Amino acid sequence: MKHTILALLQQHSGTFLSGADISRRLGVSRASVWKDITALRQEGFTIEAATNRGYRLTDGPTFLHTTEVLRLLTTKHMGRAFTLDDKVDSTNRRALSAAEAGAPDGAVFATLEQTEGRGRMGRPWYSPTHADASLMMSVLLRPRTPVVNAAQITLVAGLAVYQGIEDLLTDPPDSMSSPIPSYSPIPSSSPEPATPKTGIKWPNDIIINGKKTAGILTELVAEIEHIKAIAVGIGINAQIMRFPPELNDSATSLSLETGRTYSLNGLAASVLNRFEPLYDRFLENGFLSDILPIYQKNCVTLGQDIKAVYNNKEIYGRAVTINARGELIIRLATGSDTALNSSEVSVRGLMGYT
Repeated sequence: MKHTILALLQQHSGTFLSGADISRRLGVSRASVWKDITALRQEGFTIEAATNRGYRLTDGPTFLHTTEVLRLLTTKHMGRAFTLDDKVDSTNRRALSAAEAGAPDGAVFATLEQTEGRGRMGRPWYSPTHADASLMMSVLLRPRTPVVNAAQITLVAGLAVYQGIEDLLTDPPDSMSSPIPSYSPIPSSSPEPATPKTGIKWPNDIIINGKKTAGILTELVAEIEHIKAIAVGIGINAQIMRFPPELNDSATSLSLETGRTYSLNGLAASVLNRFEPLYDRFLENGFLSDILPIYQKNCVTLGQDIKAVYNNKEIYGRAVTINARGELIIRLATGSDTALNSSEVSVRGLMGYT
């Protein structure tokens, strides 16, 4: 009943709906309506109450809430099966376990707290315990494509996260009815930061003003040559205001770079709304169609002098392009080109994180 009342208030967003009207429509007592309104407020929804006018929904929670994510989705299937846990060890493990139980393509598994989050190359993923600090979710995919195309899916996911963050950063504050929810400034005496410069660090880190804001880890289960299931783990630093000393030079968050707070519901929906059409185009037309050119245009690694670590050996060169397999092509000092696979190497720019 609580979620039914929330849906009713969302349908009348911005206007008052009387308690008597709600109780009549739903066939419950006004005391029951008040109890559920109180519960929604405790979950982070801002609901205004006025005598002789009723209730009005004015804002939603910044932390993840299944109903809010579903309301903001424009997808046909991705994210429509949305599971939110209070605490898990790893959303990727959660997704792959659910895959064995028959979870569908496009199912999403998110959490408020992750105890064993990981990045690429086995690195730990830093995520504070307060509920709106980071977006942590995994998208379960069941693509009918050869295992060799898994790296391409990783890049497709990176582009989707980049576009989703860009949508959130460039759209102005809006009302609760907007596909991108409103956000409010963090109290500060300093001037508001300039529009942040975003980009993709190959293969799938999202960079804002030269520092990492989001990362993606793809893990798969395969049968001989074909992918059975793939978990695309997505971690986005949202409201993190302080990082451990060892991450200060390389990590940042949306709030640190913009001086604003963001709803994780809008962030999750924005990424999924971008991911589905890119994924569908990839399955239909392949990576080379119109996905690779867009990725290359927004990849800040290209044109950079980089260091790649492969089998504990360092390789230096200039990143020149990305090929049809999603590999990064670097030109060595000798003039020869080398292709780097995202699952095998760690890449770092010589003049900064990118």
